[in-house]
Amino acid sequence: MKPNFLLLPFLSFLFLLNSCKEELEVLDEIEIKDPQAKIESLQDSISFELDGSIYTFDRPLGHGSGNAQVNLDSVTDKGHPDSVLYWREFKMMNSNFEGIGIRFVKKYSKNQLSSINFMSRPTNVLELYTKGMQPYAVDFGRFNTTDGITIDASLIDSNSNRLNLQTYLPEMRRWLTSIGYDCQENSSFEITNLHKLSTGGYLLEAKFSANLFYFEGKITADKKVMEEAKPKRIKNGYIRLRVD
Repeated sequence: MKPNFLLLPFLSFLFLLNSCKEELEVLDEIEIKDPQAKIESLQDSISFELDGSIYTFDRPLGHGSGNAQVNLDSVTDKGHPDSVLYWREFKMMNSNFEGIGIRFVKKYSKNQLSSINFMSRPTNVLELYTKGMQPYAVDFGRFNTTDGITIDASLIDSNSNRLNLQTYLPEMRRWLTSIGYDCQENSSFEITNLHKLSTGGYLLEAKFSANLFYFEGKITADKKVMEEAKPKRIKNGYIRLRVD
């Protein structure tokens, strides 16, 4: 019996179709069984809505750590001798050269810290990134009595003016200010996910709302300096950052 050469192209087509189907099934299986691969490919990003506009920051500028005294006295400028403030900061910018910085701030007893490269650092840095609701550190730099989150932003308004904004009280502790410790009572910051990365570190996700302030100096009737807060409300905030 002679072979039917007309069937060969059709059989070849069926073989290729079946092979492609099997490859697609394998790819689907990888996507389902290895969500870590998708997580690893995500890039850092911060976004929020302000005055009806969406601001997005997707260019990392770097990160760092810092120490400061805790419970500062407004007269002597001295803090508690047995405590230290520690923070991790992450900065990003966008194509308009606007910038944002996020700090994770926490007070520690000195015996909870180790000295690494002339800096006091906690043994377990992950304490800074605990999942759930986080407060705002509203007196960061002023008295350093609170733990939590700080946000600094340098934005350009609709009149092309650059505004330097922050979520916390002004640092000049001897000057009066028009806002108090309740300045973020209608705000929230929630760490929703903390994914461990195979390359080291973690991918943090958070959602937030906050009041940002810039300050204008004025002299009160009794000749005292007052830093008057000008608020800006941000909402629908989202953060995705690699942290360590």
